[in-house]
Amino acid sequence: MFKFIVFLFIFFMTAQSLYDDGHDLNEGRIEYEKNVSEVEQGFASVKHDFKVFTYKGYVLGVSKFVSSTGIVCSPSDLTNDQILSIVGDYIQKPTKSNPSAAVLIFDALESVYPCPKTK
Repeated sequence: MFKFIVFLFIFFMTAQSLYDDGHDLNEGRIEYEKNVSEVEQGFASVKHDFKVFTYKGYVLGVSKFVSSTGIVCSPSDLTNDQILSIVGDYIQKPTKSNPSAAVLIFDALESVYPCPKTK
């Protein structure tokens, strides 16, 4: 478990330079959704695009981290595609502030899977 946490820390520090804020994350979402559309239409099998892979990796990495720490109470059978869809839908909504990409991912998942409040 310790190695996994260290790996996530290193990954977040590396990916953080790619996804500083919601604008950067939304650009990754756009590329990812273009790729999904091309694959569904039969134009491509899998597009090996750096931005697509880093977007998926960053979103899924943050979501796994917040779920494993109990910050978000997502179901155990939640798929990667569902996570990407939840986050993608959420980051398309305009916000007054421009929080970090990781905060947007957390907010997206918490809006759908909040943990019960303890007294």
